Amino acid sequence: MTRQKALDRNWTHFVTDQHPKCMLPSGHCTYGTPDGQCCGIGILFSPELRGTLQNCNMPVDRLEGLLARLAPHCLPEYLRLVQECTMPFLLDLQAIHDNIVTDQDTLDQWPAHVQLQPFQFMLALERLAARWGLVCPG
Repeated sequence: MTRQKALDRNWTHFVTDQHPKCMLPSGHCTYGTPDGQCCGIGILFSPELRGTLQNCNMPVDRLEGLLARLAPHCLPEYLRLVQECTMPFLLDLQAIHDNIVTDQDTLDQWPAHVQLQPFQFMLALERLAARWGLVCPG
């Protein structure tokens, strides 16, 4: 998968389709949930690998650790993702997702017609595209 395709998937998921930030009930970010929600990295994985992530109970603090631990189980997918997108780009995508504001007090300060999460994703993905020489869809 190329960086452009990774950006396109994130744009479609978070900006166009307006999916919310993917979080567990505990408030922690997660790569995917049983109801099909995904984070900016989880959406790049196959549905099978997302299922593995949901069921592995693998504590992971960093994306590199997650991908390294999964590599023996999904080597072709892992290698394609890291080689084509590069780890710094993937870390940028993860940071965008993890830094989106979800605090209700902050969200309540915005006008009702402004959907803050999609707006935040749009701005952050536009900055990412500029930094990596990519083009935002639409």
